[in-house]
Amino acid sequence: MEEVDMRQRIDRRRREQFEKFTRALGEVSPTHFMQDALKAGASSLDLQLFGAIPPITEARRLDTAGKAAIVQSERQAARTLIQKSKQESLNSKQAVVNEARQIRSAQWRLQSLRPPSMDSTRDGSFARSPWSDQSDWASSNGPTPRDIGRSSSAGTQITTRTHSPMPGVPLGKAFEDMLANYYRTLEEIQDQEFAEAQKARQEESEQLQREHVRREHFEQQHRMREFAIVHELHRRERRRVFDASRTVLVVDRLAEEQRRRRFELHLRQEAAKDQREKSRQRRARYESHFDFILSQEALDRACGKVDMQKHFETQRADTKEKVEKRKEKWARKSRPLRARRLFQQEQKKICSLERERQHAYYAARQRAQGEREFQQKKENVRMAHLLKAIMRGWRENRNKSKAKSAEVSETSADLAASAAEVNSMDESHPGTTS
Repeated sequence: MEEVDMRQRIDRRRREQFEKFTRALGEVSPTHFMQDALKAGASSLDLQLFGAIPPITEARRLDTAGKAAIVQSERQAARTLIQKSKQESLNSKQAVVNEARQIRSAQWRLQSLRPPSMDSTRDGSFARSPWSDQSDWASSNGPTPRDIGRSSSAGTQITTRTHSPMPGVPLGKAFEDMLANYYRTLEEIQDQEFAEAQKARQEESEQLQREHVRREHFEQQHRMREFAIVHELHRRERRRVFDASRTVLVVDRLAEEQRRRRFELHLRQEAAKDQREKSRQRRARYESHFDFILSQEALDRACGKVDMQKHFETQRADTKEKVEKRKEKWARKSRPLRARRLFQQEQKKICSLERERQHAYYAARQRAQGEREFQQKKENVRMAHLLKAIMRGWRENRNKSKAKSAEVSETSADLAASAAEVNSMDESHPGTTS
């Protein structure tokens, strides 16, 4: 499947390239195309003609009618070459397919001619026995493998002689071995003939390929010669035109210009004379029918005025009818629209009132919360001042108590010291105490 998809993609790409090349070939200048091809080489020219490389397109200048014929012949030659290559590839593919079909049909026929014992290895049946030069049945029923080549060239025939069966060998097995050797020899001969035919076909294919390459090379050289001839013809034509333009004298050009101007002046004078004659005839005809024309114009003007007035009246009536119909239509449509608009207005009013109520509620709640926070802050400040005053009084009382306790402790210390002195004196003078 991948091979088939790849072939289809390659064929589709080739067709697209060929169509692109065919479209681009209509805008190709043969001279510039051949110049580029000769500069790039023959291989590039072949690739461009086969569509593998798009040619360089330029604006064509149709100086002569020969260029169109040249481009048409080039296009036809390119189409012919591409069709020929496609047909050759198709023929080669068809030959390969036919050959494969013939091989499959031959194998199927040979398979159908085999005896059952050659393909069966079940119990009670005999498989295909290998070849041996010592086999009496092989030597008596057919040529050996080394004699196959000589038999195909010298025309040796395969003969089957009557031979008495060997003692102890069943007649059925001997017959099956004889058939197996015969078919094996026949297959080897057919394989050799097929190999020779395959080799001949390969040589023929190689010869055809060489002929195709030689023919393509010849056609390429022929195309190069044709394009060279066309290029040379174009160059000579351009040179001839250039030489002819250079050989014209200035006096001849001035005379030609004066003749051309005189001829144009004569044509203008004739045209003016014809125009004056037509105007004179038209004026005479108008004057001869002046009264009729006046009456007819007055009648036409009156009829046109009446028709226009009638048309305006009809148009006004139609417009009024359309306006009435539209009024009725929009009146029918406006009733549900007006009801819906009133309902929407009521809804908007209710929504706005609800939003105002919610806003007032949230504003009052926020004000109350702010008032509570303000009172709480005032209470906190008052309590803070009160606590500070209490703490200040407590500190003062504590300092006073500390001072008093210090004085009491000093007095008690003095008393204790004096008592200690008295005790010490008593201990040092005991009689005094007694």
